[in-house]
Amino acid sequence: MIATIQKEEHLSDDQVTTDHLWKAMQADLPKAVSWLTKLAEKAKESNAMVFENKDPNSDLGKQTIRIMAGDILRDTAEKKLGVHFGFVNCCGVKVGLTPESVEVTLADQVKNQNGITAHADC
Repeated sequence: MIATIQKEEHLSDDQVTTDHLWKAMQADLPKAVSWLTKLAEKAKESNAMVFENKDPNSDLGKQTIRIMAGDILRDTAEKKLGVHFGFVNCCGVKVGLTPESVEVTLADQVKNQNGITAHADC
């Protein structure tokens, strides 16, 4: 992902910035970036935590997992979108304005794993 940006812009490792990573994420993970952007806008407009699930086996789900599972990718998305994320295994994303609002609980995970809120058999 970032190697493409580095190569195109002739950047060394120490020259790569969050802006470069965000550009790479937009290019390589467009479905997830678009969906997370919409969720961030929804959370900001409602001034409340938003929770949505996607099938982890779908293209969107796979892209979302890549962003949410990587610390630097998730951190970059949070900075660029101005929100905080929580991730529940099986592709449940919490989006909120504070870190506390997206804290993932054991109950969140159990509901997602047992199919109450999940879209796929995990």
